[in-house]
Amino acid sequence: MSELKSGYLVEKSKRLVWARFNHYTAGEMRLLETYLSRINPRDPESSRVQFTLAEYKELLGLSNIDARNIKPQLDHFLGNVVTIEGTKNGAPAWAKYVLFTTATCDFFPDLGQYVITISCNPDLRSVFFNLAEDGYIRYRLRYTKDMKSQYSIRLYGMLRDWLPKGAYTVPIDRLRDELGATDSSYKRLDNFTRRALDPAVKEINGLSDLKVTYTKIKKGRSVTDICFKIKLKPSQKTIEAQAKEVPGEHGGEWFAEGMGADISPESAWKLALLVKDKLADLHPDIPADQHDNAAREILQRAYAALLPADKEPAPENPAGYLWSVLCRGAAIDEYLPVTYGKGLLG
Repeated sequence: MSELKSGYLVEKSKRLVWARFNHYTAGEMRLLETYLSRINPRDPESSRVQFTLAEYKELLGLSNIDARNIKPQLDHFLGNVVTIEGTKNGAPAWAKYVLFTTATCDFFPDLGQYVITISCNPDLRSVFFNLAEDGYIRYRLRYTKDMKSQYSIRLYGMLRDWLPKGAYTVPIDRLRDELGATDSSYKRLDNFTRRALDPAVKEINGLSDLKVTYTKIKKGRSVTDICFKIKLKPSQKTIEAQAKEVPGEHGGEWFAEGMGADISPESAWKLALLVKDKLADLHPDIPADQHDNAAREILQRAYAALLPADKEPAPENPAGYLWSVLCRGAAIDEYLPVTYGKGLLG
């Protein structure tokens, strides 16, 4: 089971970028961001994502909640409705959905803790997994994981979509709606900028890879539009250019090769994501385009060493057992071939 790492890639369809999230809290937006970073956006079979209870509490900013009293919060999360707009028969159309339809809370003996598993709405699989048709944005989870305002996370996605343009002007009423800042008090411009827009811009400039400024555009005496100017921070341009690794370039079956039938392709893919995140943290000298191959070799070697055919007793959750070993400190180095990266040869 993963710790909350920030190196994962988020790939978000543009329909999800522009969906209306009127009732999501900041914590629920962070949970959605982390969910997106853990699925394979090209494989609908990866739609079930697990979080330890500790991870869930951290993402939601909860403290006095345990497995016995978490149900009301899960009810709120599952009950949130989003509006997705589009066209039908040549005219604007919209539909309302819940993004997630199931959540379970189970005790995992191998991990010694409770695990929450959430699954997206099957009716929305195209929104999560049909990136090629819809278009999408991609960025590192680290840029949104620590944001405290839901408006910051929403605005960051919009700015990411506008980034190629360098600047974008949006009517202020539309901006309120897109951010979900629909409380009646936000009709006053000073309230909207002071409590929603300015804190969001400050967080984005402080935590993300973007540098954003905005100006107010007036018609007569009234402010009608906001013009954003967006660019990548200079220190991030090289990182973006090198971020060639795309989760799902290889599927679960490829990562499962060399391991037994007790590791499903879905589990192998999830393990590979976790191992690649460890690689990025421990060995930044290893190029991103080598991470898939390195992760597969680590998993093959670890499986052979830790789960031989004659192992007694056999663990109930082989994938969980593998990760319980590989997640410790620099344990992956024991199974990483020395051919990867200079840092291991010197």
